Amino acid sequence: MADLVNKDKQSKVDKFINTTPKSSAKRDQPASSPDLSSPSSQQVEKQAKLKEFETSQSHDNNDNHNHNHSPHAEHILAKSIENGTVFKLSEVVCATLNNQAFINTIIPMITEKIMDQVKPKIIEIVDDRIQPYIDTITQNKDALILQEAELKKKRRNKIPRIPKIQARQDINVTDLDISLLGFETPVRKDRNANGGGITMCYKSFINIIRRVDLKHDQVESMWFELKTRLRSILININYRSERQSSVYFWEYYDMMLKRALDENSSIICLGDLNKKFMSVIPSNTRDIIFINGLINIIDKPTHFDTRSGNTSLLDPILVTDSTPVVDKDTIPIDRGISDHDGTYVTIDCGFTSSRTYKRTIWDYKNGDFDLMNQKVLGTD
Repeated sequence: MADLVNKDKQSKVDKFINTTPKSSAKRDQPASSPDLSSPSSQQVEKQAKLKEFETSQSHDNNDNHNHNHSPHAEHILAKSIENGTVFKLSEVVCATLNNQAFINTIIPMITEKIMDQVKPKIIEIVDDRIQPYIDTITQNKDALILQEAELKKKRRNKIPRIPKIQARQDINVTDLDISLLGFETPVRKDRNANGGGITMCYKSFINIIRRVDLKHDQVESMWFELKTRLRSILININYRSERQSSVYFWEYYDMMLKRALDENSSIICLGDLNKKFMSVIPSNTRDIIFINGLINIIDKPTHFDTRSGNTSLLDPILVTDSTPVVDKDTIPIDRGISDHDGTYVTIDCGFTSSRTYKRTIWDYKNGDFDLMNQKVLGTD
């Protein structure tokens, strides 16, 4: 193949030389000039022609070859333009970066854009990480609520309550009629008329005695002294009929309180006083309660008028601030039995009790979340 190319090339050279016109004119040559017709001159001419032909061929080949590539000069020019453009752009960038007003404007925009994209991811990651701890806190809170409820229930069962019974009792009502299972024989104060009367019921393990020396003959009232491991507490049970003068009742009531406070600062007063304690209390009643250091701890209605639908608080529990109150509330009563709800107060009598609780606490910190995710993904 190389021989064929060389032969073809040689034939083209010979053809070029033979077809080239020669001048018939003769020029005077210097003596030292070689003869153009000499073999050496012909050889030089042939070589020159060959060089010119090769150069021409090379240019033709380069022209064909550079259809897809820029000439060297164009390349240099393009490179120069490119460098100039880069230089100009670099000047613009530097001038922009040196513009503090532009920087102050663009940086917050960039930051806001980044935060809009990153913030949801951060929230998602934080939620995933913190959710186990929130679940643990919720479980612990629920457990504490259950524990508190059980403790309250236990206190109600073991710490003595002082219930008040509004009974329409007289001599025709026997002790058996008003006795409570598990309680001692009721201590009662009857009224020789239709309606009224008060009763005190207590359990045998309660150290309680009646204090007749503290009562007032003009008031339907009984006083008791409860002795506990921590202190003694005076308990007063009252009933004020609607027909009894409110002015006289509270005067007598003030006398009883002052006599009781002379020997003991811990006092609990129970009873139906037929005074609306959720409304505005008359100043004489309010002053007697305030001066003797009593406060009402019941804040719900206890009387329900079935005819008008009105409700009122007629059965307060008044205590001095030194009385160790643990719990207090109302006791719902069937409206077919009474139009009053009951009330109760629980006090700290010095009894101690302890109880342990067992519950499962998940250690989320050391959990295998990868395994959990696999199991979740594998669950239909």
